[in-house]
Amino acid sequence: MRAGLGFLLVPLILVGSLEIARAAPIAPNPVSVAFGDVGVCAQSKDSSVTFTNTSNGMVSITDLSVVGANPGDFLVTDNGGLGLPASVGPGFSVVVKVAFAPQVGGARAGTLRMALGNNAGNVDVALTGNGTGPQLTIAPNPVDVGGTQVGVPLKSTVTLSNAGGGCNLSVSGVSLGG
Repeated sequence: MRAGLGFLLVPLILVGSLEIARAAPIAPNPVSVAFGDVGVCAQSKDSSVTFTNTSNGMVSITDLSVVGANPGDFLVTDNGGLGLPASVGPGFSVVVKVAFAPQVGGARAGTLRMALGNNAGNVDVALTGNGTGPQLTIAPNPVDVGGTQVGVPLKSTVTLSNAGGGCNLSVSGVSLGG
């Protein structure tokens, strides 16, 4: 060791490799999007994700896609005008819009992934939603037939509707019971 001008210099010998974790130069906001319940065959409203360059230099974006468990249930509806590959300057942002269009019912998950150039890695935003199926509702329920006599016809209007998903609901028959 030697001292010089108030500094202590220590020789450092590195054996092996050193990996230093660094923050991605692009920050997403929000970091996750939950779409809630959306009918199968329907599409949610768009949700916006803002990607901001938090570094001091240009950042290259090489790809924007949806990956993960159910990528086909989520779609990029607006890529913020990016022609890929693209570069984003320091402090600038890109707003990407995504939607949920479930193909089947149940919990669905995906990841909006922005791939960065120059080995800067990926920026991921978690996407979740729940696909709901058709649901038959009857109104009024119960049907009030009042005090009628046996053998006297009764006319009453009943409305059947689909309160569930966006798919068509087919009714193949109606029967009375009770």
